[in-house]
Amino acid sequence: MALTYLFWGSICVYFLFTLYFTTGLHRLIIKSTSKGLPRVSIIIATRNEASTLQELLNDLVQQDYPKDKLDITIINDRSTDGTWDIIQDYSQLYPNVKGIKIENTDPQMTPKKRALTHGIEKTKGEIIISTDGDCSVPTGWVRSMAMAFDDDIGI
Repeated sequence: MALTYLFWGSICVYFLFTLYFTTGLHRLIIKSTSKGLPRVSIIIATRNEASTLQELLNDLVQQDYPKDKLDITIINDRSTDGTWDIIQDYSQLYPNVKGIKIENTDPQMTPKKRALTHGIEKTKGEIIISTDGDCSVPTGWVRSMAMAFDDDIGI
């Protein structure tokens, strides 16, 4: 008799846990649909990163985030290698990728700060993400960054 109660009690607990888990998963799936996703701008300040930039741009154009809600801005800060050529190629291939070319210095700002400032001034995203030209990112990177912001969260 006690064994029967234990068996049915375990079944009940298992059912409730499964229901709880499924409900949480369902809420997560609803939250991750593109309807309510914010516009995201990615800013990349580069200088002489032709050897690594293409890998990053490949990662970024393959993100699982709606292309109409994703802007990628690459700022070329006085590169002397093929960085600007790579930026131009991607800008022609992908409408959400654009390049900004900086050809001189500003004694009042460090070069990277100046490049990031130029990029931020040209974006329209609700969320701005920055990365370096020598990084690589997984397919869900932008979505995971955007999902970290909720109506009650901000910086």
